[in-house]
Amino acid sequence: KLIGSGGRDFGIRVTGNISGIDWVVAAVSGNDGGTTVVNSTDNNTAKDIIARIGVAPIENLNLGVSVYKDCSNGAIASRIGGDLKYEKAPIYFQLEYIYGKDGDLDKNGCYIEAGYSIEKLQPIVRAEYYDGNAGAEDSSDVMIGAFGVNYYFNESAKIQLICELKKDKLGA
Repeated sequence: KLIGSGGRDFGIRVTGNISGIDWVVAAVSGNDGGTTVVNSTDNNTAKDIIARIGVAPIENLNLGVSVYKDCSNGAIASRIGGDLKYEKAPIYFQLEYIYGKDGDLDKNGCYIEAGYSIEKLQPIVRAEYYDGNAGAEDSSDVMIGAFGVNYYFNESAKIQLICELKKDKLGA
């Protein structure tokens, strides 16, 4: 969400758990570098590689490291990130940091999110920062504050109502 358009890459993903270590590896189309919309056509044969490893040092706490490597023709793009998630009813807390490099362009971002469940309702708050051109004084520095509520139908289905307040570094 922080680096790219918010669109989706299509591909194949394999997940597993070995001795308490969660892992995910995926090969995705990655044809747009995060600049086109969902459902765009794959325009090359190269696939991007995504991987994440996570551990749970204590119950309900997960720590992870992820990487993304653009393998398209001649492109130099990569991402590395770290995340932490704590979830034990009624408390939910998650944060993530990501650093990316697209050619000579450095990008970074982070978010922190917290929620508190009250039966099927979960009020949430979120703060997010993204710099799409690290070091430059431009509108790619974006801060987003959000608040809202999740309603859980069951463990894997929810509806969310959220309000985001967004401001870039130049005041827009």
